[in-house]
This record gives sequence, C-alpha cells and structure tokens, in this order.
Amino acid sequence: MQYRSSSPMVSRRSLLRLAGGLAGVAGSGILSACMGTAVTSSSGGSQSAAVSTASTAPTTAAATSAAASTGPASTSEATRTSTAPASNVTSSASVTSASSSAAPAGVTSVVWWFNVTGTAQQAWEQTIKEYQAQHADIKVTLNPLDGHTVDQEAKLQSVIAGGSQADLIYVHPIYNAAFATKGVIVPMEPYLDRSKGAFDLADFYPGTIDYFRWAGKLWSLPNYSGPGVYYYNTDLLKRQGLADPWTLFQKGQWTIQEMDTDVTKVTTGQGSTKVFARDDVSHSIRFQSPWIQGFGGEVWNADVTKTLIDGDGAIKGWEYLAGQVTKGYAPSSADLKGVNNGTTGLFAAGRLAFYFGIRSDAPSLKTVPFGTVPVHLMPDGKYYNRDGPNGISIAQSSRAKDAAWQFMTFDLTRGMELAMAAGFSAPTTRTLAKSSVWLTQLISGENADAYAAAAEQVHAILLPVRTVEIDAAIQDAYGKILKGQATAKSAMAAIVPQVNTMLTAPGQ
Repeated sequence: MQYRSSSPMVSRRSLLRLAGGLAGVAGSGILSACMGTAVTSSSGGSQSAAVSTASTAPTTAAATSAAASTGPASTSEATRTSTAPASNVTSSASVTSASSSAAPAGVTSVVWWFNVTGTAQQAWEQTIKEYQAQHADIKVTLNPLDGHTVDQEAKLQSVIAGGSQADLIYVHPIYNAAFATKGVIVPMEPYLDRSKGAFDLADFYPGTIDYFRWAGKLWSLPNYSGPGVYYYNTDLLKRQGLADPWTLFQKGQWTIQEMDTDVTKVTTGQGSTKVFARDDVSHSIRFQSPWIQGFGGEVWNADVTKTLIDGDGAIKGWEYLAGQVTKGYAPSSADLKGVNNGTTGLFAAGRLAFYFGIRSDAPSLKTVPFGTVPVHLMPDGKYYNRDGPNGISIAQSSRAKDAAWQFMTFDLTRGMELAMAAGFSAPTTRTLAKSSVWLTQLISGENADAYAAAAEQVHAILLPVRTVEIDAAIQDAYGKILKGQATAKSAMAAIVPQVNTMLTAPGQ
C-alpha cells in the first residue's frame, strides 16, 4: 500500500500541560461529521494536557442520544444498585467512585471497569463528568483495574462470576477471543447496525479494530491506539550524510533496504559510548508479526487453527529480527545494563538512531532533535505495522446494556478527544486525526501525517484464546535463536506441535 498524505503536516507543535489535573481548554466540537485507533499502552508519564471541564461537542451529544434509542434491547433497563467492590483509587474529578455506584430512583447505573494507564483515568473522569452534565438519567461509575493485562483479565472474570455489576469493561486484544468465546462480552454489530449517526465504523482505522474480531464478529471498539512509528535522531543521520527518512517515505523510497543502509552506517563505536542504530523489536509476536508478514510469512492460517511460524517467509523474518541484535545494530539486554530507562534513555542520550515506539513515548525523547516516520516498505513491497489498542465493550451480564452503549458512544467520540488532549492516546479514527485537539498538542519532531500513515499500515493478527501461553513458547524459541543455540528453522519447527495443540484445544 502506498500512502498518500491527506492532511497538512505538523512538524512543530506545543504540548499543552497543566500540573495537577485536567482543566481549561474547551472541547473542539470536531464531531460534526461521523467519526472515523508498549507496551500494551505505554504510559504518557506525567504529561497532562488541559481539557474542557465545561463544554462537550454538541454533535456528540446528539449522536449518543440517537444511539440510546436505537440500541438492542437489554435484559433489563431498570434502575439497579451495584454490588461492585470499592475502588482503591481516589477520584480527582467530581465523578462517582466505585464505592458509591448505587443510583437514585429513576436513574440507571452503569459501572465501567477500566485499565489504569498513564493519564487515562483523568480523561475518563472528565468524560463522565461531561456526559452526566447532559444525561441526568444515567449514573456512570469508574472501577479501576490495576496490575498486568493477565491480572486484569482474571479480575474481570472474577468480578462477573461473583455477580458484581459490570456493564462496560476493558478489553485487551490478548483476551478478546477468550471473552468472546466464554460469553463475557457481546458482539458490537447489533448496536452498530441500530445506532443511527453515533459514528461511522468505516472511519476507524481498519487494522486497529481488527484486533477485536473473532469468529467473524467484532467484540469491542478501541478507545486507545498506539500504532508503531520510528522516532529518529536527526543529528545522527545528518552526521553520516543520510537522507531524511520522512522525506524518503513521502517519495515512496523508505524501504527496508534503505533502513538497512542507515543501520550499518550509523552503528559506531564500542562499549559505553557505542552508538546503536536501532532498538530490538519487543519480544512478543504482536510486535514481531509485521516482519514475519513482510518477509512473506504468516503467524497462523486464516482460521487460527495451525501455526505457520516455521514457514519459509516466517523464517526469513525471524532471522532478520535476530540478526539486528547478533550483528550489534540493536542493543542486547547485556548492552542495556546500567543504562537508565533502557532504550528510551539510550535515545535521549544520543546513542540510538532509531527508536520504535508509540505516541506517548515522544515527550521522553525530546532531549535530542528527532523526526517521526512510519514503518518502511517490507521485502514483499507492502507496508505492515502493529498497534496495541485498548477496547471497551458491553458485558453480557449487564442489565443496562442500552444505557451502557449510549455512554460508550460518547466515550468513543468526545472521550477520545479528552484522551488525546491528555497525551494518552493517538487517534482511533481518521476524523480525530485531523482534529485541532490532536494537531495542537504534538511536540517538535512529531508529525501528524506520519502517525496517520502508521495507523493505515496496521495489519492486525488475530489473537487466539491462549495467546499468552503461545507467545511464551514462541519467545522461548526465539531466545534460542538469539543465543545461537538453534537455527531459526529448528527452533520454530520444534514448537509447532505444541502451538498447534494450544490453538485447537483453547479450553485446556
């Protein structure tokens, strides 16, 4: 796919900050048109952009009102009192905490279990505050989920099995299939089909929503996105007389061969002063898959019943990735010992030319002049990329599904504006990518067109029920390649039977 820019490039913007919380900047009102996507979700650190505490985009309110009257009927829309456990996080906004989710007579209670990441909680609290200012008949309660993704999955299943109220829940791609298969969440199609004017599903970046598909249905919608981009140290490249990667990308000349040329020339020195060309791609099949696919391979077959990690194309991808470390272009774990903040610190110190990251990484890299470029063309002549979206979905056990969907549409529109303004997320839709909320908070070195192109490149792989176990087996084999204990072919072929068993026996 050849990318063509459709919006003005932003190369220098100021990041809005406000110590101590979110307040001040009015809503942009960009939602007059139907809305168009680590490190699961890399933290935005302490940055906190100012967002509105008083106004909400009027078209969002209209859209959510329309959605409320057209969503599928739930088991019961009667007002209910929650038995959800108390929250251990103190709310910084005037929104309901988990310990007081009981709604007054005539008011529907909606309980939202969400992922505590970076500045997300501040954005979601403000989303609720603005929503409830317009909808006095619905009371939304936030319940935070701490810990790692696998802990959050277990917590959500425990909450629902125990009968606690859960109407909207956080869905990560690695357990989307499990929740769909076990009936924890409901498919989105009936709600999307009946919601007239809430937003346009076609406006979402396709690769981002594909992470939430399973068995032919869509089970969640993204309220966070972080497509991969390369941040590059412009001084290091100029020092070697190398062309600007973003300029090459615009000409269709940013290829893996060009990247390889840069890598060999930029890598210089040794020991504690060595300059590395790039960072090691994170050891997860969710990050490695673009290179597996770009070399002509696939991770598994179309119906996810058989792995293809030992195919000829895939092996070329594994060899390429491992070679970046074994040849010394990317730092190994041993190289990073004693380096503050790992590869982020290495880049900030001027010792790393290319850092593969996400939008929330950018503020921590600004100690050096940098540019932003999407992933290069792969050997097969196509673009591939990854995203690490967070999703929001409706619990099957909810007795307030219509009210939950009504708020969910607001979160996916106005809530996303607030999430972007807080520095938490990149745009999930093409409309948001052109919004003033997004464009005006990018910092020097960031590039709106580069982020948009990266989001268009995303090629999601379906993640099966036992993704965590499968990925652990794959990374163990990959570790043997890195250590020289096995060839790529022998390491991956050895675990194919084990992976296939896990794909075909997901309940074990």
